[in-house]
Amino acid sequence: MQIHNEIVISDTSCLILLSKINQLELLKSLYNHVFTTKEISEEFGEEFPKWIQVKNVRDINYQKILSV
Repeated sequence: MQIHNEIVISDTSCLILLSKINQLELLKSLYNHVFTTKEISEEFGEEFPKWIQVKNVRDINYQKILSV
């Protein structure tokens, strides 16, 4: 499978749905880097594989715009 993008920032629904069908690895096969936030990690409620990186939000205002 070819990697289409270098980076993806994932939200909870994507992670939960892929996890439920045991296909979380699809993100790893499509992207070089997978990032999410602490808030998403807590909402997901399970430990992420090592290749999913949890990062702090640097711009709270930008996060608010994206969450609308």
